[in-house]
Amino acid sequence: MSDTPLTLTLDIGTSSTRALLWDTQGHEIDGVRAQIPYEMHTTPDGGVTMPPEEMLGYVGQCLDQALAQAGDRANSIRAVGISTFWHSLIGADGNGSPLTPLYSWADARAGAVAKRLRNDLDAEAIHRRTGCVIHPSYYPAKLVWLRETQRELFDSVRRWMSPSEFLFQRLFGSGELRVSVSMASGTGLFNQEHGEWDAETLQAIQIAQETLSPIADLKRSSQGLTAEFAGRWPALRDVPFFPAVGDGACGNVGSGC
Repeated sequence: MSDTPLTLTLDIGTSSTRALLWDTQGHEIDGVRAQIPYEMHTTPDGGVTMPPEEMLGYVGQCLDQALAQAGDRANSIRAVGISTFWHSLIGADGNGSPLTPLYSWADARAGAVAKRLRNDLDAEAIHRRTGCVIHPSYYPAKLVWLRETQRELFDSVRRWMSPSEFLFQRLFGSGELRVSVSMASGTGLFNQEHGEWDAETLQAIQIAQETLSPIADLKRSSQGLTAEFAGRWPALRDVPFFPAVGDGACGNVGSGC
């Protein structure tokens, strides 16, 4: 087994983070099945959030568990594939440190704003370009809601990011702060035809493109963990981590849709 290249998969979901180990034929490696369950924080007005550092802690615990289960087999890991929950949002400062909680896709507090935007904007054109309807799950309504309800906080944010972006810049440093095509496609701000941020929607909701991360191809991996995590997971120190894919897309592919 030690000579067989292996792939570690990490699925960061809404209710748990899971890790499995696979061989090159797609067969699951026995004895490696880590899972850390958790719950989002909810409020009576429809809020569904989690502190980003708390999410990072759960991911770390899951990797600790998976690598312990793998034992010596961890030294055969040659790649890490990741899926994360789509549509969720974090606001960070210029150094990538979070200023806001992680607003889940399930956070419904932007519902009234979404309804207004559907009337005020060309909702059908936005849907055609981005593939996303105007809905409280997606970034346009969330961002406008935050600007209208927490203006001081909103104005202090220098980068809006997905959970996967937050994870990668913590694991590899600020130079790896970029978003995958897959995660960008679930924001409601991505022009699917041109493969870039949708300038028309950004202009309509008055969001500067500079506050969004550069978009990366799914083949562009990151490797070279920061000292903190390289010491914690030496087997993964120089292993390439591939950009996160939206969990909904993974679910469709995995079920044969």
